[in-house]
Amino acid sequence: MKKNVLIVDDEQDILEVMTEMIRSLGLVPYCASKADEAIDEFNSRKFDLVITDLIMPDMSGIELAKSISRKRKSTPIIITAGVDLKETGLDISRYGINDFVKKPFKIDEVEAKIKALLKFKSTSKASAKRGKTVRVVT
Repeated sequence: MKKNVLIVDDEQDILEVMTEMIRSLGLVPYCASKADEAIDEFNSRKFDLVITDLIMPDMSGIELAKSISRKRKSTPIIITAGVDLKETGLDISRYGINDFVKKPFKIDEVEAKIKALLKFKSTSKASAKRGKTVRVVT
């Protein structure tokens, strides 16, 4: 059975890159550009992983993670941000967040974190974007 991944980001470019990457891993991507859409999506099906941006217009990624964790603690969450959360001293685990990726990110880094959290080994198709850094200018 394929695993479902919810991707939440208000930047369309990020959603597109993440969707392509998730598919290349043999996973099923679902996208939301707002946190309230993500909550509706999360309530409508089972997700094996959530990847969310930290800064969004309607709700922060931390607030979204807290909401998701209250509903289903077992769902791993990766948060993405343009700042290094490790340097801020913020303990993301207290909000149900399992890992962090700093933007701009490398596809290989995100794939490794996804595989580790989902504990799977697959022979995914080679991504044409492997090793490249994803930069989105807003």
